[in-house]
Amino acid sequence: FTVTGPSRSAFVDMVAFISVSFPVSRASNVDRWPAATQNRGRLSSVTPPVPTSRSWTVSSRRVFIFCMEASKAGFQTSVDELKRKLIEAVKDTSRGRMVSNFQLQTIQNLIYDIEKRNPTSRPALSPALDGCWKLLFTTRPGTASPIQRLVVGTVPEVYQLVSLKCPEEERRIKNIAGLGPVGRLTVEAAASLTDPSGDRVNFQFDRAAFRIRFVPFKVPYPVPFRLLGDEAKGWLDITYLDEDFRIARGNKKTIFVLQKTSIEDLGDPE
Repeated sequence: FTVTGPSRSAFVDMVAFISVSFPVSRASNVDRWPAATQNRGRLSSVTPPVPTSRSWTVSSRRVFIFCMEASKAGFQTSVDELKRKLIEAVKDTSRGRMVSNFQLQTIQNLIYDIEKRNPTSRPALSPALDGCWKLLFTTRPGTASPIQRLVVGTVPEVYQLVSLKCPEEERRIKNIAGLGPVGRLTVEAAASLTDPSGDRVNFQFDRAAFRIRFVPFKVPYPVPFRLLGDEAKGWLDITYLDEDFRIARGNKKTIFVLQKTSIEDLGDPE
């Protein structure tokens, strides 16, 4: 087999370590084997000497500890590398609107590999979830809800402000669509954390407004949220979360890839 990538150096070091931990004295072993076995140059039924049980146990423990440490280092490096590859892969897809089948398969494979390495248990309850996130990519943009299509459509940039570490009645998610020099549209939702797994955030859209540059007040967006019924409701399962990267899967089987950013990046529409 072939070992490549960040794990290669760790693998080479491990092989070298095992060689030192299990030294074989060829001279002493050959002296103990029968002469006939030495001269035939092929496999023999005579079993060569093995290390004593005590030396084997000590060496095995050392190798096990070494492998565990090498595995930890390779694991963390591989997550960072996978995130870098995913960011590069989605860069020119207009957040998923312009992507080929081959690109989509590559992106989904990277997402799956990253999700398997999620370092945060019960991510919906983690303080790391709060803050400002920039949307990098989403799947199935054409089959999402009308509200999602509105927010992640052809606008230049999309951000999400998450505020969950607060009293229940104040928990909010704000989806902000940048409109370039004109201003921005904010679609807000009330959020709740009722799932016992700690992975899911429930939401219900309830208001929306334009913030237009040089206009000193918000312009309400005429969406009849109460009439939309279930279309205004949904949930997000947080499948990967660290301090600066998030992957989520929605109730309409949509995948979202977001990167944490500063709220200052939103700018001031006024």
